[in-house]
Amino acid sequence: MISEFLIYKLAANLIFKTNVVLRSWNLINWTLLSMAIAERENPSLTISQLAFGDGTPKKAAITALLVGTILTAINHGDMILDGITPDIWKVVLTYCVPYCVTTWGAATGKLAQWRRNNVTH
Repeated sequence: MISEFLIYKLAANLIFKTNVVLRSWNLINWTLLSMAIAERENPSLTISQLAFGDGTPKKAAITALLVGTILTAINHGDMILDGITPDIWKVVLTYCVPYCVTTWGAATGKLAQWRRNNVTH
């Protein structure tokens, strides 16, 4: 059985080797930095609230299930129909990306809403 450490190590290696993730890494870092600044300005607002509040994980999981299945069919459907098992890490990433994008979009949307509501002019 694959150890949990090996799975985390494999996932970390895949993330850093994926060109798309590397390109968006700076944007994600800036967003997290912005969220951290907002949290410092208002202690009642936390990154975990932005990412995991208001049912975001459930919505992200549903999105990942739907979009990941469609993308898996598009990207690996021919292999699956031919009876060939695609690389599992590619399929896992196919589901992880829409989950992360949905979570990130929800968190940044909540942060923008918080800023509109709390910025004085």
